[in-house]
Amino acid sequence: MMTTENPLKKSSTVLFFDMGAESHVTPKNTTHMTSAPIVVTGVHMDLTDALKETVCAKVERLLRHNPRIIRVLVELVYTRCSDHSREFGAQIRLELPGPDIVVREESDDLYKSIDILVDKVDRQLRRRHRLDKEKRNHPHPTDLGDLGRAA
Repeated sequence: MMTTENPLKKSSTVLFFDMGAESHVTPKNTTHMTSAPIVVTGVHMDLTDALKETVCAKVERLLRHNPRIIRVLVELVYTRCSDHSREFGAQIRLELPGPDIVVREESDDLYKSIDILVDKVDRQLRRRHRLDKEKRNHPHPTDLGDLGRAA
């Protein structure tokens, strides 16, 4: 079986980072941290060690909001543009119970895209946690229809 590589799409290798590794600084309260793997992928670009470390350091901040995060997928994309205003893009996909959170950001600098992206996801996780908490603390009455009436 022969495989051919598409010369137009160059993708670097997928890297798995386990948050339970020794390079990770252990937090004071370990009951709320997860060991969700962080998958970093580069499309049309090569990932440097500094870039991988930056992404992992920024994404660690997200793991404090929800201990049930299953996996974090980060995709860094380089696209050629004539005006260079949206040349670098970053996309993150948080896999967690319920609907996944997918956010994309594009700008002229890759590190700037990562910073803005993590801020957006941080706001969404905080909003989701707040709404879950409100739903838990203030349940809505349920209409049972004919079942709730005495015969």
